[in-house]
Amino acid sequence: MNENVLDGSRYGANIVVLSKNSNNSPIVNAEVRSAIENQSLILPVYIDDVELEGHLNLFLNDIQGIFNEKPIKDEKDLDIFADKVVEEVHKTLDYKFKH
Repeated sequence: MNENVLDGSRYGANIVVLSKNSNNSPIVNAEVRSAIENQSLILPVYIDDVELEGHLNLFLNDIQGIFNEKPIKDEKDLDIFADKVVEEVHKTLDYKFKH
C-alpha cells in the first residue's frame, strides 16, 4: 500500500476513511469536528457502501469524496484503491494551493 496517502495532513488536509464501522465511531466524529473547527480541508474516502449518519452526515454529506467502486478482496485490490486515493489527494492538494 502506498504510504503517500497520509501526506495530506501536513498540508492542512484530513483524510477521513469511511466504512460501516467508522460511521458510528466517536473518534472519527471528533476528528471530523476538529477538522471543521480548524477549517482544514477534508477528503472523505469511502471504502464501503455506507450511508452516513448523525454528525458525519451533517458534516460530510456535501463534500466530494473518493469512492471504492468494488469490494476489496485482497491486497492487490487494496493497492489499486490506495493508488487511486493517492492520485486524487494529490490532485486536490495541487488545486487547493494553486487557487
